[in-house]
Amino acid sequence: MSRQTAEKLIQAYLDASNLGDNAAVLSLMDEDVVFDIGQGSRQIGTENLRFLLATKAACTKEQMADAVIMSSADGSRGAVEFTWKGHHIAAIEGYPNANGKRFSMQAAMTFEIEDGQFTRVSSHRDMQEWKRQISKE
Repeated sequence: MSRQTAEKLIQAYLDASNLGDNAAVLSLMDEDVVFDIGQGSRQIGTENLRFLLATKAACTKEQMADAVIMSSADGSRGAVEFTWKGHHIAAIEGYPNANGKRFSMQAAMTFEIEDGQFTRVSSHRDMQEWKRQISKE
């Protein structure tokens, strides 16, 4: 895969995520994708990722803006740095009750790509800062 193809795949991920199109996000994933969630757990497989995406969509409205996409020369790895922003729309178990609170911070994601699909996606977000922002009075 070329660098340009990898970067187009990452852009497709961003576009689908920003639209809240979970079906399109999942279509970019290998069936056994490994999805590492910033400073926390790991989801393996599209079925587990489907549940995670649905939960996230029910609790937050978020965007990945100001994206800068990078990739390896052979297109097997890529990364994106972006501004993660949005607002809380419902409580998430184990997190502050932050209904309606806004957040904005720098974040990044890294990708491994094989046969035109993501085989690993790792989210790098400062969850302590996120909690601080959504806990503000």
